Amino acid sequence: MLPRAALAARANSYSVTGAAAAVPERFLLPRPASRASRAGSACVRATRAAIPLYDADTGLLVLAGKGENLLYCFEVAPAQPALTQVTQCRTEGGTRGLAAVPRLALDVMACEVLRVLQLTDTALVPVSYLVPRKSIQDFHEDLFPDCAGTLPATGAQAWWAGDNQQVGRVSLHPARRSTETFSSPVIACTQLQAADASSTEADADRSEGSSYSSLSSPGSAATSLSASTGPSSGFASSPSQKSLQSILGPSSRFRHTQGRVLHRDTHLTNLRGLSLTTPGECDGFCANHQRVALPLLSAGGQIAVLEVSKPGRLPDVAVPTIQNGVAVADLSWDPFDPRRLAVAGEDAKIRLWRIPEGGLRETLREPEAVLRGEGWHTEHPTLGTSQPGGVPILVQTGTATHRSPLPGHTEKIYSIRFHPVASDLLVSSSYDMTVRIWELSSGREALCLRGHTDQIFSLAWSPDGKKLATVSKDSRLRLYEPRRSPQPQQEGPGPEGGRGARLVWVCGGDYLLVSGFDSRSERRILLYRAQALLEGPLSVLGLDVAPSTLLPFYDEDTSVVFLTGKGDTRVFLYEVTPEPPYFLECNSFTSNEPHKGFVFLPKTVCEVREVEIARALRLGQSTLEPVAFCVPRVKKEYFQDDIYPLTRVWWEPALSSSAWLAGEDGQQRRASLQPADMRPVSEAPKEAPARKFVPASVYLEQKSDEQKKEEVGAGAPWDHPAAGPGRGAMPQAPRLCPASLQLLSAMVARLGNRDDPLPQDSFEGVDEDEWVGPVERGQGRGWAGPRCDRSQGGAGPGLGGTGPGRGEVTGWRDRARGGCDSRVSPQAKYLAQIILVGAQVVGRAFMRALRQEFAASRAAADARGRSERPQSAAASRIIGISLQEAQQILNVSNLNPEEIQKNYDHLFKVNDKSVGGSFYLQSKVVRAKERLDEELRIQARDKKEKEWKAET
Repeated sequence: MLPRAALAARANSYSVTGAAAAVPERFLLPRPASRASRAGSACVRATRAAIPLYDADTGLLVLAGKGENLLYCFEVAPAQPALTQVTQCRTEGGTRGLAAVPRLALDVMACEVLRVLQLTDTALVPVSYLVPRKSIQDFHEDLFPDCAGTLPATGAQAWWAGDNQQVGRVSLHPARRSTETFSSPVIACTQLQAADASSTEADADRSEGSSYSSLSSPGSAATSLSASTGPSSGFASSPSQKSLQSILGPSSRFRHTQGRVLHRDTHLTNLRGLSLTTPGECDGFCANHQRVALPLLSAGGQIAVLEVSKPGRLPDVAVPTIQNGVAVADLSWDPFDPRRLAVAGEDAKIRLWRIPEGGLRETLREPEAVLRGEGWHTEHPTLGTSQPGGVPILVQTGTATHRSPLPGHTEKIYSIRFHPVASDLLVSSSYDMTVRIWELSSGREALCLRGHTDQIFSLAWSPDGKKLATVSKDSRLRLYEPRRSPQPQQEGPGPEGGRGARLVWVCGGDYLLVSGFDSRSERRILLYRAQALLEGPLSVLGLDVAPSTLLPFYDEDTSVVFLTGKGDTRVFLYEVTPEPPYFLECNSFTSNEPHKGFVFLPKTVCEVREVEIARALRLGQSTLEPVAFCVPRVKKEYFQDDIYPLTRVWWEPALSSSAWLAGEDGQQRRASLQPADMRPVSEAPKEAPARKFVPASVYLEQKSDEQKKEEVGAGAPWDHPAAGPGRGAMPQAPRLCPASLQLLSAMVARLGNRDDPLPQDSFEGVDEDEWVGPVERGQGRGWAGPRCDRSQGGAGPGLGGTGPGRGEVTGWRDRARGGCDSRVSPQAKYLAQIILVGAQVVGRAFMRALRQEFAASRAAADARGRSERPQSAAASRIIGISLQEAQQILNVSNLNPEEIQKNYDHLFKVNDKSVGGSFYLQSKVVRAKERLDEELRIQARDKKEKEWKAET
């Protein structure tokens, strides 16, 4: 942090130059501009040329080397020492560039005196330098002198003529800042000419009747979009939230979503022989709300089908499986028939299997049906389809009738998807670069989509089932309307690279989210408008570097997308909005070990009483674990209707396959997830905010003396025995019921004997006859010391107001002990004993732990001092880590530079944050390396000194 000294403006009378030394260090040489003598120097450890940034108003100099992750800050002064290091900042990424932010953009009320922008490989990082001040409500004139304004002092012609006027200085005070701005006349003239030219072209286009005149501009399109779509949360924000969003940007309602693995009782364990050879286009396994299908490594394409409702450890013996006959390429459950499983094989066939009620009890060898493309179909499906049995329908189109045979897929199938709205419809893609739609009721192919030039990575139906989107290896997105044309309706640029991609429809089917890679193999997600694929992505977000393709799952009720890949340990969560910034980050879920697959279950499986918005099954090495994603809420007893809108009834089809192929469209009904015994949170009573402090009137009600006497009991005296005339009365403590007395007695008995002496009985340092309690001095109360004259009754009237001071002191002390005053209730004595004994127990334990900690710290310091030389011990104190700790961190026993560098490179790489490591552990590795390097320098220096002494 910066010193508290005032930072005044300094004249530019010194220049800072950097010189590379023979060793990997840099020397800063401040030199007076008028002479060449050295005014002072400073040394910075680095290997490349430094980038200097100097602020003349504060005299601060920031240095950073390209490729380095250290920022040095110096204070430059005209007197010695010329350079004083203020701070050293270590950043996460290496510096590629450095720039200073203008002083008018600083947050002066937060005492920010300097801000620089560091350019790294992947980000632009702001680094702020703040001066600690107690008050941040006032403007500090000593920290912020007037700085150069934004209005030029002279023009170009005047400067050429010799005018040397300086730019006027302005105040940084928020209330006195100038609002004048400067606009170059050359730029203004150029803009005016461009505007005239554009208006002329627009007039010419309108006169020529160009087809582009009906297209809206990007700005108007964005305006109409924001006007038609409200905020993603669906609720109006408070003024404080709006002001916070204007500073930090919008945030997601689900940013605090927590993912947790459910109890072990819900796991399926002892899974053996899982297949790891499924293609990258396959999710690895599939699941519905009743059962899970897992491909096995055994020959013949075996598939294990397990019941979700029967968790536990599987037996060691073989379980019944499905004998598919060929290796499994992809598999999917029918959403409208939980017992039908579609399996795509490497033999270009799709097999349909039906699971018996209650699960597999024996091995299945014969499928229910096999889709192989034999038969006929019409090329214009909007007018007719093939009938069961392969009998073609002749369709009149214009004046000709067409029919053509369907050969089916000729190469390996790698992706299949069921239709989301219509029953008995399945789409598949193959290495033959075709997409085919199958009618399962007839077992025949109905449609064939073409137009791909390379491998198809992924395909997805739109939520309404009208359109089909694909992404392929040729970096192209294609959008089909299958019932209109076998060729794509739209095409657009997709993600770069050929390593894999996935896509999913979001925001009600108006947008497409695509996950893929860039040219540097960084995983990223892209958002497209479904009606404007040619315009390219609206937003691109880079995530991390990993080999596996991100598998997206989109929850249409919350607009949250979950992204993870095979072999990952992390699940990314983002809320997708149709407005900038499009992606709102939420809490991610991290597991201890990589997962082989991560499949989400239907929304109806979620436990709404725990505010669960999604549930998934995580496939591990030998376990299948359910993972619940919950939103933390306070009033869980209410149904959170702001999170759970009416959800789609996914298990009921809206229409049949024949109706869809005939051109009809349907929409599934929606239902509420609200349990019958829960009220929605929107109907919860509005509670007043709880007060932090309860007013004293709640406990101390103003009652009359008669009411107090009735509560205490008849005959209870109110006057103190030592009270004189005119003194106030002290009420007696209220009596407790027998049950309360019994409870207090039991508590006192557990803590100690109630006849034990009080703690003040063991006080030492004052004689018994010199013990004096609180007395009154004049009109106020005070403490009379042990030298008080007893003959005069203390320093004034005692607590009772009459009699000698000795009697007053004795009476006060007897009342404190509770032995002589019969009007002090036993309940108060019990409570006092409980509090005092409890405080003693806690205090003794705390002091004992404190002594042990001091002893351990002293022993560690003594051992470190004995084992290290003075110079080495000093280095340990400066760097903050001992030599032994540094050797343990880098796992070296001897100070061998090659071994140290080798271990350092390995540990630094595996703990990198980009590969899931910890920045804290990485910093420990760096500090350990610095400590060992310092120790090597100390040893080299000692060796040179010994050689020099031997020579002399």
